[in-house]
Amino acid sequence: MLKKIILFVLLLILTACSSTYVSKTEVIRKKETIKLAITTPDKDIYLLGDNYDYQFVGKEARKLQTLIEFQKMKGLTKENLTQVKKRIRISKDGNMTLSISTEFTIYKKSEVDKSNKNFEKEQEDFINDFKKKLKEKDIEYIVKEDEEGWHFDLPNAIEVSGKTVRLPNRNDILQKSSDKIINLELDLAVEYQLSDAEYQKRVSNERWRSAGEFVLGVIAAPFVIAWGILTIPVWIYAVTQ
Repeated sequence: MLKKIILFVLLLILTACSSTYVSKTEVIRKKETIKLAITTPDKDIYLLGDNYDYQFVGKEARKLQTLIEFQKMKGLTKENLTQVKKRIRISKDGNMTLSISTEFTIYKKSEVDKSNKNFEKEQEDFINDFKKKLKEKDIEYIVKEDEEGWHFDLPNAIEVSGKTVRLPNRNDILQKSSDKIINLELDLAVEYQLSDAEYQKRVSNERWRSAGEFVLGVIAAPFVIAWGILTIPVWIYAVTQ
């Protein structure tokens, strides 16, 4: 028993003494609101957000155009949109990925518009149109209906790649297109490189933390061992009874 206690104490001390890893990058998580989607004559697409603007070209723009078509569907309410998780992740080089959840539920009853007696019928009409749209775009899906609503599962991941930009005339564009503002909210994760000063500060803090844990381990070791010695008779009695 005493041997196990000593080994446990040594393990705590070794853990505190082990080298600590400090990442040179950090991810900041916050909310993003897409104000407007615009298409250029070259079929590139720009999403104008509160934090960043995003550019999509080529096949990625075509993939995004498909998502925009779904977003414009009649009957797709803001309440329905909130059921679908949407996230943008920006890497430290400025490239980004828009990810759309492939599992979501469209509910039969509204938590927002409880006075709307036709809500379930309107949702059913939307679901029928939504399934037709999925088939039209050759998008595989599985849907299960119960009393709560329609539970969708799309086997293939929905991801669109682009890069962050900042349009110089974005304010003018937003003002001229004020009647087309969409205010689409999503999650945003931004990866950035720590400066040398920030990195060195974190390394220093981590070393101080590890040193503190080591000191606490050394201080606690005699007390733990003493406790183990004092309780050995109790353990022996418990085992022999």
